[in-house]
Amino acid sequence: MTQLKLRIAENRRKLGLTQEQLANQLGISAGAVSKWENGSTAPDISLLPPLARALHITLDELFDFQIQLTPQAIKDIKDEVRTCMLQKSYADGLRLLNYYLRQYPANGSLLLSAGTLIMMYAPLAENADEVFIYEQYQKAASYLQAVIDQQDPKLTNSAMFSKAYCLLNLQAYDECEKLLKSLQEQTIDASAIILSLYEKQERFEEARHACQGLLLQEINKCISTLSVLARLSEDKEQMPLLVLSSQLEELFQIPQGSSQLLLCHCCLSKQNYSEAAHYFKTYIERTCASSYNYDKHPIFKGIRLEVNEENQRSVRKHLLESLLKDEKYEVMSGYSDYDEAIQLIKTAIDNNV
Repeated sequence: MTQLKLRIAENRRKLGLTQEQLANQLGISAGAVSKWENGSTAPDISLLPPLARALHITLDELFDFQIQLTPQAIKDIKDEVRTCMLQKSYADGLRLLNYYLRQYPANGSLLLSAGTLIMMYAPLAENADEVFIYEQYQKAASYLQAVIDQQDPKLTNSAMFSKAYCLLNLQAYDECEKLLKSLQEQTIDASAIILSLYEKQERFEEARHACQGLLLQEINKCISTLSVLARLSEDKEQMPLLVLSSQLEELFQIPQGSSQLLLCHCCLSKQNYSEAAHYFKTYIERTCASSYNYDKHPIFKGIRLEVNEENQRSVRKHLLESLLKDEKYEVMSGYSDYDEAIQLIKTAIDNNV
C-alpha cells in the first residue's frame, strides 16, 4: 500500500496533473484520489489499468514490481548489447536494449546498465553529432535517475556517479555539483580495512586481486588529476605535469594512456610542430602496441576487464579513425614523426590491430 500511494502521487505530479484532473480522467471524485495518495484506501482492481494509462506507466511500474534478473543474466544482457553497439551499430544495440527494457521496465540493475551503456557508446555512434549525443546523454540520465529513485543501496552510488558524468556533458553544472557533493557525503572508502581483513583471514588470493584493483584505480586517478592540473596551470607549468603523467603511464605500463596526446596538444598550442609530432607518434606507437588485457602485465595480471577483446578492438579502431579525420593534426604533415604515425594508424586499421 505504501509503495502504491507513493507511485500514484509521484507520477501524477510528474505529469503536472492535479488530483481533480486525474479523477476526471478516471470518472471518479478527487476525494478518491486523495484517499489513494494518503493510503487510507486503494483503487478498485477495475481501475488499475486505466489508472496506469492515465499516469503513462505500466502496471508493473505502478506496483513497483521488479522481475528479478540474476547478476549473470544482467551481465549477459549488457555484454550482448555492448557487442551489438560496437560490432553492428549503435542503433541496433539501442533497439536491443529497448527490447530488454520493455520486458523488465523497473529492474534497477538493468536500468543502471542501460544508462551506462548509452553514456559510454553514444559518442561512438555512426554520424553522431552534438545534438544526437546531447539527446542520448539525456536518455541515459533519465534511466540513472530511475535507479536513484528506487533507493537500492547496492545501486544508488553507481547511478549517482554515472548521472553526474551525464550532467557534466549536458552542461548542467549546478545539478552535477549537487549530486557529486551528495555522493561524497555518503561514500566511505573501506578498501584499506577490507585488505587487512582478507590478509588476517589468510584469504591471500582475494587480497592480492583487491590490491591490484585498488592500485590500478589510484594510478589512473593520479594520471587523470595531473592532466586536469596541467590544463588549469600556466603555460610553463603544463609540460612538467604532463611529462610526469606520461612517466606514470610508462612506469606502470598503463594501456592506451592519453598523456602523450595531451603533450602533443600542448606543443601544438605553442606551434612547436616538431615536438608535437614526436609526442603524437609516441602516443600512436603505445596505443597500437598496448595489450587488450592484463594477462601478461607484471603487476595487474589478475585483473579481468569487463569489455572483451573483440569489442576493445572496435573501440580502438574508432579512436584511430577519429584521429585520421581530425583536421587539427594536419599542421604536422611533412614532419617525419607525424607521417610515420599516420602510416602506423592506417596499417593498424587495415590489420584490425
